[in-house]
Amino acid sequence: MYNKLSNKLFYIKEKNENGTIENKEGIIKIIGDDKVLCIMNYFYQHTDRRNRVQFTLVDLITECGFKPKTGEGKTNEKFLTVLNKLIELNAIELNTDIDKIKPKDLVKGSVLIDLSNSYVELLDEEYDNIMNYTDKKIDNLKLLTLYMDIKCRMFKRPKGECVTKDGGKPECCYPSYIQICKDINITEGKIKEYLDILWDLNLIRYNRDETLKYYLKKDKNKILKYIPNIYVLYQDEWENELKESKKYYKLKNDDKVFIKTEEDNNDRSRAGKKGNVIRAIKEDRATEEDLEKLKEINEIEDTISGKNDIKFKNQYLLEKNEGMTLSDIYADRYKENLADDYYDLEVKLELINEETNEMLVDYDYYKWVMVNYKEEDHQYYVNCINKHKKENIEVRKPFSGFYNNIKKNNSDIEKVKKPFGLDNNLTPEEMADKVF
Repeated sequence: MYNKLSNKLFYIKEKNENGTIENKEGIIKIIGDDKVLCIMNYFYQHTDRRNRVQFTLVDLITECGFKPKTGEGKTNEKFLTVLNKLIELNAIELNTDIDKIKPKDLVKGSVLIDLSNSYVELLDEEYDNIMNYTDKKIDNLKLLTLYMDIKCRMFKRPKGECVTKDGGKPECCYPSYIQICKDINITEGKIKEYLDILWDLNLIRYNRDETLKYYLKKDKNKILKYIPNIYVLYQDEWENELKESKKYYKLKNDDKVFIKTEEDNNDRSRAGKKGNVIRAIKEDRATEEDLEKLKEINEIEDTISGKNDIKFKNQYLLEKNEGMTLSDIYADRYKENLADDYYDLEVKLELINEETNEMLVDYDYYKWVMVNYKEEDHQYYVNCINKHKKENIEVRKPFSGFYNNIKKNNSDIEKVKKPFGLDNNLTPEEMADKVF
């Protein structure tokens, strides 16, 4: 058995002025409360053939997994607030004013959202597995919302078709962490934790290839970025589904140039690899190679945390991401505050051109500055950078060299006058003009 939920709960497709379809905030994000999901699930479950639903507030709250409580700011009031907002957004209608509803009053209503297309199925077993999860203290409704946000974005083939035998578009999606945060009320930190739980519950599988990066064809600086997670549902043939999904992602994104790089060993990559090994251990399928990899990852993490040294970590990151600036490295790791701080420093030290993002020194020298820089010695590094630029960038000014030499070495003036037949009364400036 399953219930239908509109994709509009997670994102709404609208045409802009140019006729291009854009994804805008869905109902959950607009209202700002995950209870929208369980309320709409309840409404669909209790809707009869005439598209009518009858309920009491107590029953609605209880079946959504909450305890009815009266009073200001309590559960009853919170559910009534969400119901009122759903009415304002024309998602549902009720035959009674919200202010008049009492906990045990029988209320009649209906769902106004069209569910004939653009909907996602929530299976009863999926709902039960997520809402009854107790291994960790989490927000189960948030976990359900994340799962449905991912699932609603997946392409669905006709039943009976197989990507291996029949080919075609794989059942997958690849929203970035940033996109998921735009869809629902969740932080990036929670996404990774909850994805691991969905994996352990055998609801999804996902892949992140840290060696496959891309840059946009229109990007003159060719800044490399990671591809997002590619998600598939846990079902028969999921391994092949995931394999074909990666191929499909590359074909679909023809505005990108994909590059295979050396295997990364950064924080995010290590976390992903470590999670994969731990899952393999739990499922009793870990190999000796997996265990050795886990040991190596733990040693690296111990070294970094033991040092607790920004200099050490930055040097490590720059060596493992040759050609990238620290600001770009931290931006790719979704550490926006650090990325902004390092970008401001790069511009302040004139290592980077703020308008073009062009690097103004060679990369080795950039690494030396960013690894060793200390705020209390700021002027020292400014002077070093300026000196390095002068020594390595030849700027030709036609007259300055000759003029400055004459001006600084007055004893040589007589030597200069004679070969050129210059008047003895000429000033150094006039001499320069005559010669050139």
